[in-house]
Amino acid sequence: MVSITRLSILIIVVVIGCSKPDKIVERSINEPVESASSLKILALEIGDTLAYEKLSTLYMDSPYDGFFFVALIMANKYDYNVAQRDVFYCLTDFYDKNPNTDYLLGLDSITSNMALQYLLTAAKNGDVSSRRLLEEESLKKYLIFADTTDGRSAPSSD
Repeated sequence: MVSITRLSILIIVVVIGCSKPDKIVERSINEPVESASSLKILALEIGDTLAYEKLSTLYMDSPYDGFFFVALIMANKYDYNVAQRDVFYCLTDFYDKNPNTDYLLGLDSITSNMALQYLLTAAKNGDVSSRRLLEEESLKKYLIFADTTDGRSAPSSD
């Protein structure tokens, strides 16, 4: 009798232990533990670069439109060079391009000049990735226009 009771308990434990949970939460590998809204507050209100980096990773799987505002504020308010590069990408990556394509292709002259100015500022502020980007052939032809201040002199690819 004792062995049947033990066997019954063992079967019940195995069945309960192997049962499927009611709710499976799927998360992107890029999704941080903190909420996006709390990360935005940290980045925008105090210039927290770690929070910004986590947001950047979070938005890897999303369109840039939700991230652009955060990158722009971090670039302008906190002079954060990584955000300055991200503004460049936000402005230029609306078009699906492969790495061998002109980043500024399809942009009007004001937007392309603005994007290039952010990239140049990021490079000047020490961002190595921005410096490498500026060495690419597709961007070199725009560098002669980089010192303009009115935003209207960069060649248009319209």
